[in-house]
Amino acid sequence: MRRLLFIAIIIILLSACTGRRAYRSVLDRAEAVMNDRPDSALLLLDSISGLTADVPEGMRMKFLLLQMQGQNKCDTVFTSDSIPLLLTAYYDEHGTPNERMLAHYLLARAYSDMDDAPAALQSFHDAAECADTTSDDCDYATLNRVYGQMASLFYHQNMFDEQLYALRKAERYALKGGDTLTALLDVDIQALAYDIMDKKDSAMTINQKTYKAFKRLGRNDLAARTLFGILSLNIDRQNYQGLESSYKEYERNSGYFDKNGNIDRGRELYYHTKGSYFVGIAKYDSAEYYFRKCLANASEVESKYAGYHGLSCLYEKTHNKDSLIKYALLTSLYCDSNYLSRNTEDLQRMRAMYKYDRQKKVADEMRSMAEQERLKRITSLVSVVALLIVGGVIILYTKKEKDRKFREMTERYGNAISNLVQAKSDLKLLMEEKESNFVRLIEEKKEQIDSLQRKISEYNAKQKREDVTSLDEKLLSSDIYLVFLNYALKPIDVPTTKEWNELRKSFMEIIPNFHEELMVKHGITLTDYEMCMLMRLGFKPLDIANLMKCQKSTVSTRRQRLFFKMFGRKDTDKELSKYLKSIK
Repeated sequence: MRRLLFIAIIIILLSACTGRRAYRSVLDRAEAVMNDRPDSALLLLDSISGLTADVPEGMRMKFLLLQMQGQNKCDTVFTSDSIPLLLTAYYDEHGTPNERMLAHYLLARAYSDMDDAPAALQSFHDAAECADTTSDDCDYATLNRVYGQMASLFYHQNMFDEQLYALRKAERYALKGGDTLTALLDVDIQALAYDIMDKKDSAMTINQKTYKAFKRLGRNDLAARTLFGILSLNIDRQNYQGLESSYKEYERNSGYFDKNGNIDRGRELYYHTKGSYFVGIAKYDSAEYYFRKCLANASEVESKYAGYHGLSCLYEKTHNKDSLIKYALLTSLYCDSNYLSRNTEDLQRMRAMYKYDRQKKVADEMRSMAEQERLKRITSLVSVVALLIVGGVIILYTKKEKDRKFREMTERYGNAISNLVQAKSDLKLLMEEKESNFVRLIEEKKEQIDSLQRKISEYNAKQKREDVTSLDEKLLSSDIYLVFLNYALKPIDVPTTKEWNELRKSFMEIIPNFHEELMVKHGITLTDYEMCMLMRLGFKPLDIANLMKCQKSTVSTRRQRLFFKMFGRKDTDKELSKYLKSIK
């Protein structure tokens, strides 16, 4: 019976292991096709959704992360932040830099869909801070999207300088990821920001640059789309020469027009631009046709305003007073409507910023509470400092006592050497005389020599152990160590550059081989050398993270990478600490 039960348990465990491998395999396949075929990735994930409750937490979180990533790529509108908050909490603790960045990016996308612009901006900033751009496997594509989405939010908040900053970041990381086309699209969007900021020359330069670049890549559709900005800027400057061919190229290659020559809904302002071109070259019938087409197809108040404004300018040019008065009044009416529409949008932005200010106030209150808690900790540390002073006195006394014992031991060592030399001399004389009555004395001298040699060997072994201990005691009794210990106990500030230099100087004076072994022999970086000094001084990983102003996980990762670089294998059982302690 027991044997059958044991076999049943083994079968269940093997089935569970097989099921987990299959689950992991589906996750890997979904991740592999996510960028090119997100709909297929979602179908793969749906096939294992019923098994999610039976797998470990790490697999469940990976499933949710990939599922939300696929939904985002398929333009799903998110209505809740519960799942992305769960993902950020998990991956901030357990994830890689790329996974943390993706989790915060998806949280920002959820906030964007929920019209919470301040929270979305903060989450985009958090996502960017998670990226490890020094790593070879950094996900530059996601980092590009982080800054691209951030730029879109800045645009809708009328924060155009910030939009340009985000677009330049997006362009940079697209190039680092080898995506030249996306980088050009990010540059092209910058032209709109410069145009709104009334920096027309900069906008024109960018449009011309991206037009040529798209042409070189063979993307005639994208090149044609940049022509709208070039056409509008030339119309504003009343520069009409050579624009006819540009209009034809835009209509032929942009992909915005149907077979009847009608532009996509929402882009009706193009008709106003073309009507203004015909006014400029005195083809008034064509101009009237396009202005009226702008009015007939207008989907927004702004397009209506543009159409009426174009007709009023046309009739002013042709001296048609009755029509001029009519369309001037309509222009004024829709100008007010356009203003009210924009004013409503500004009010919505103000509400969003009010919400952001409230969040900031809550954060300030939390920081104030943290500051009060820090003051309490400082007060409690005063007593610790007093104990450290007493401990320092004890350490100095102990050091002096050990120095005295060391002198005594050195004296005994010298006497032992002298006695050994004398015994060897006596033995030589006795051996030369070869008298039988000295045989016993020779044996005694041999025993004496053996005894003295054992004592000297014991002394050398003890001295070797105490050399390392003595060096550490000198380091721990130095003034600069107490400075770093104080920083570790009060993690408010970090050591200055001068204090780091002083610590390196102490190591050079007390353990010169420490610098030679690490910096010269192994060729480690200055940052890694500073971490090694703190490890030799006995600081814990959390203290090292505070002293070096980084995350505890960063210290652990850097330590593993350093040991692998030095010895070509992973650090096991704190081998790096033992190795650093052995240097004298």
